[in-house]
Amino acid sequence: MQNNKSGDHVSDELLEEYARGSMVVSQASVVSEHLFECDICNQKLEEEIQFRIAMRTAASQKVAQEPVSHRWWKPLFAPVPLLSAAVALVFFAFFLPRITQTGPPVVAELAALRGNQSAEVPAGRRLELRLAGSGTEEMKGIRVEIVSQDGGRVWNGGASLQGQFWRVETEKGFPAGQYWVRLYGPNQTADSPLREYALKLK
Repeated sequence: MQNNKSGDHVSDELLEEYARGSMVVSQASVVSEHLFECDICNQKLEEEIQFRIAMRTAASQKVAQEPVSHRWWKPLFAPVPLLSAAVALVFFAFFLPRITQTGPPVVAELAALRGNQSAEVPAGRRLELRLAGSGTEEMKGIRVEIVSQDGGRVWNGGASLQGQFWRVETEKGFPAGQYWVRLYGPNQTADSPLREYALKLK
């Protein structure tokens, strides 16, 4: 997608590629940002995912069909419509959240906390955070932790320097709420981070 101005939308081909998870990270990041702001494209993406679920369910039903004379096991199982509903329920409850969390990460650039301003990104998605770290570029052993509003640590790990930003990528998404992202040097303790950033998931 070359142009992402207001009024433009993601093409069906790109949404299909995004839903498959086969899009390159740089392009997926642009699409993620557009989806965050565009209800129309979000709706089209949901329809694409629903279509894929329906196709997989239909395929599994076709494979399961056998001649009636061979269905000696039929009394042991629920009727096919009920079984299909159960399969769909399991997919929505277990696999769909995992697809969301294993898709392209949401990119957010964070500046050191000033006032009550928070960067806002969608909840439940993996995160790629780019933390402004002016004055810390020469430091080694930089680590980052994400803390919930009640002070509980939900993620921690190392960071890699990219230009003037420290980059981290989480392996999972987090529920909606207010979070604090803290940047530590090798000798900093939990109560004295080098930088602190506000992050709101919604």
